[in-house]
Amino acid sequence: MVANNYLNEGKTHPEVIDLIVLGFTGKLLQWWNNCLTDESKDDIKNAVQKNEEGLPIFEDPSGRGIPDGVNTLIYTIINHFVGKPSNITSRIYDQLSNLRYRTLGDYRWYEDVFTTRVMNRSDCNSPFWKEKFINGLPTLFGEKVKETLCNSLGEIDYDNLTYGDISSTIRSVGMKMCRDFKIQSQASKSKAKYELGTFCTQYGLPPIAPS
Repeated sequence: MVANNYLNEGKTHPEVIDLIVLGFTGKLLQWWNNCLTDESKDDIKNAVQKNEEGLPIFEDPSGRGIPDGVNTLIYTIINHFVGKPSNITSRIYDQLSNLRYRTLGDYRWYEDVFTTRVMNRSDCNSPFWKEKFINGLPTLFGEKVKETLCNSLGEIDYDNLTYGDISSTIRSVGMKMCRDFKIQSQASKSKAKYELGTFCTQYGLPPIAPS
């Protein structure tokens, strides 16, 4: 983040916020100029970190509060334009719970959307969301992926799997299907061939030619 670069250069939080505001345009600039009072702006610029009880955290040995203006600015913007973080988390839960894609040709979109949204949750690494990521795949394809991820006991160790591990397995299984000529003979319907073919082309493999 550019703000961190400014802070590392020795600039104060109020100075960094002034530089950030210079880049505001459109609705964001109108919000800063018209919605916030001068007092609110000063409160943001001079904000300090607080503990769980809401009391300032002081630097040692200076005795001054630890500056937190940049984070306060970001939080205030999110609160004004998107809503409280708890509400955001709730909406993300609903979006992820209903997120699926019907064809293999949409996988890259699904992967990008799911991983972007799930990373906004504090529990993004829980087995629940990793399993949900796989369950959003087309049913038969998802079962094949689960079979590949299973250990010798027939279980999937979600705790030690990253989303990268899962995505890599999904791509590996899909590309193996693309290379498997048996799939071509089984995909007697042109629609099935088209869907598998579009998955292939996402990762640089030639599409399946129509029979």
